[in-house]
Amino acid sequence: MEKLKVLLLSPHGSGEHYHGTATASYRLYASDPDRFDVTLLHGSAAQQPSPIFDEIVCPRVLTNKPLDFFLWFPAVRSWLRQNAHRFDVLHSVVGFHPAMNPAHYADTRLGLPAVVKIANQNSDLRAKGGLKRILGLGKRRQKMATEVSAMVGLSSELREELRGYGVSEDRIFAIPNPANLSRFKPATPEVRAQLRSEFGLEDSKVIVFSGELVQRKRPHLILEALGIAVKKGLDWRVLLAGPQKENDYGRMIYAMMDELGIRERVKMLGYRKDIEVAYQASDITCLASMNEAMPSAVVEAMATGMPAIVTNFSSASELVATEKVGKIVEPTGEDVFNALELFLEDPERLASASQAAKHHIVKNFDVRVVLNKYEETFRWAIAHHGR
Repeated sequence: MEKLKVLLLSPHGSGEHYHGTATASYRLYASDPDRFDVTLLHGSAAQQPSPIFDEIVCPRVLTNKPLDFFLWFPAVRSWLRQNAHRFDVLHSVVGFHPAMNPAHYADTRLGLPAVVKIANQNSDLRAKGGLKRILGLGKRRQKMATEVSAMVGLSSELREELRGYGVSEDRIFAIPNPANLSRFKPATPEVRAQLRSEFGLEDSKVIVFSGELVQRKRPHLILEALGIAVKKGLDWRVLLAGPQKENDYGRMIYAMMDELGIRERVKMLGYRKDIEVAYQASDITCLASMNEAMPSAVVEAMATGMPAIVTNFSSASELVATEKVGKIVEPTGEDVFNALELFLEDPERLASASQAAKHHIVKNFDVRVVLNKYEETFRWAIAHHGR
């Protein structure tokens, strides 16, 4: 079967730089770089060279400035008019306007089938405030979703949202975010001991958080839980892995650590390309976000053999399908503490949940299976384009 030529449309780029869709797309294609011929079309000033892409194209840098937003569209459309014929399928990794609009244009005007992934529930295709609402961009995206060749919904909630916009059932594909099991796997006892020593974790029970340290992801709830644990005399520690993107929130986190007397029990790892080592040194992962699509951080942490404590965001029930692999909690420090204590202070439950979490990811989220699903979807979109 002939190798497909894929145009990967990712406005935030594609790489290990802590933007969910950018990282997920990179890890997907990096898992088997010879599977497709991939050209990256992006608008990120931070994009780095990468051998997994045959070509990397930036028609115009896309920023949060209104002028850059509006000038992005003619620049990317111009490039598409000259180059769309070179590809078999367009893969858009998000449904926001800078991706959905060019994907729709390529599909309906230039004959290039588009497969668009929706990455955020009630966000990618919803109307935004201000000028974007006045211009009706949300309603336009919803209509575009009904007209492109195929839509990918990571979770059952996202797929239901697509149905609500009128996307036909045959064009909605269920494909989760994957874990590369050759990279994200439990460490041997010797390696785990070495990592824990390097991180200064001693014999403590360790909770790991991975992601941007921003208000939306609420890592402060983990710190509140740690504060409760310390008051109860429990030997817990926290690894916070990720960049600080909100100055005021970052200051609040440090003030909270001082107020709770836990600063020496929290290790700020910052941005880590080797995030798997933080997982391999830890006992349990926690993500108390306000909203997510299907966070790769949780999928990959569970793949290393950890139960997950999460709030009830989109896909939570698919990641934590039963309480054998973790727990879905209310967004309070006390609820987070109670769930963490349930596992961390019961060695048998923790060991059983670790095994169950690993098995759940191997069975349902293996990157090889996910890549197969994408290829099947691409070929379906090509075969059914224009019908």
